[in-house]
Order: sequence, then structure tokens, then C-alpha cells
Amino acid sequence: MIAFAAEPIVEGPIPAIPYPWGLRLDGMSVWSIRKFGWLELGFDSSYFMRTLLMLGWTPRRYRSDMSHLADVIIAKKSHGYYEPSEITLPSDECKTWAPHVPDPNLKLRFTQSKSVMTCAKNIKAKFVEFCISNYAPFALDVKLSAGSSSHICQVPKSSVKGIYKIPILDWDGQISISSKTWRPAKVLRNGDNRELGVAVHYFKFIDSPEP
Repeated sequence: MIAFAAEPIVEGPIPAIPYPWGLRLDGMSVWSIRKFGWLELGFDSSYFMRTLLMLGWTPRRYRSDMSHLADVIIAKKSHGYYEPSEITLPSDECKTWAPHVPDPNLKLRFTQSKSVMTCAKNIKAKFVEFCISNYAPFALDVKLSAGSSSHICQVPKSSVKGIYKIPILDWDGQISISSKTWRPAKVLRNGDNRELGVAVHYFKFIDSPEP
């Protein structure tokens, strides 16, 4: 486990740093570099999170309104196992998933029409195992992809977890899950206006498709 506490890791482009990471060019940083010889670096949040994911770590960010310094990223070794509900994704990838509503009793995250996620680039496994369920009141055709490999399966209307395994081909460090979406507010009339695909509980990389 690694903790990055109160580090200059910011959302979106840093006005004084026109690159994903590098020397901070604000007045205080430049003065500190000149005065003390410090190496004052800053990082774009999406770049930082994606780098951790590509190197086999799963990051989660914790913040508090008590102070701007109460900002901590905890990174844990993935060991080929990912729970999207427990991971802080790069902002561009996060936008491909349905807005997250944390629930301590439900460790899942809903997809949208096509949700993507960066994973460890150095993967030696041969298959990806997806654990997903479908909360829609009708079946959904879902396309699961890993590298250039993809498989279409029909996920029945049930919140029961289903296991789907696909081979990995030409691994590029990214999985994707695609399906039609539905809106609970319209279908179930429950006030949830999100566009949802399927619920992803976890996915993991394995050497064999057999149990």
C-alpha cells in the first residue's frame, strides 16, 4: 500500500503546468526551487490515476472539507482483481460510467453505453472474468472486450451475479463493457434519473476459464 498525502495532484489542466506532470511554475514553487533547490512537481489527476492503474495499482481518493490538505490517495496492489466501485478512475474514464452512488451494502458500479477502464499493462493472464448483474426489468445484450478480444452475451433480468469469461488478445491495458442503457426513473418510476447499463461487481484476470 502507498499513501499520497496532500500532494499537488489536481483535476484538469494545471494553469501553471501545461503538461501532464512536471515542475510547478507558480510563484511560490519557483521561489522554493530557486531558494532551496527543491524539486516542486505537480500532476494532472487523470495522468496520475491512469499511471497507477497501468502499473498494477488500484487508487482511491479520500477528501475532506476540513482542509485543502485533507486529500489522500491510497493505492493498493491490484493482483489482477478490480472492483470499479472501490477505485477512483481517471476523470475521462469515470465519465464513461454511470454517476457513482456509494452504498456500503452494495459494492457495484453501473456502466453506461460503453464504459472503459485502464488496468495493469503487464498482464500475463489469458482470460478476464467479469462478475456482472442486470437490474433492468428486461434482458440486456452486453459486449465485453479485453484488447482486441470481445464477446457478446445476454445478461438476463436479474440482480443475481453472473460470471462471464473471455480470452485476452492483443492486450492494450484496457477493458470495456458495452450495452444498451435504461433509466430507472422512466422504467421503475423510482426517481433515479441515471442512464444505466449493467452492474459490475468485479472483474479479474485468470489463467484458465475453468472454475
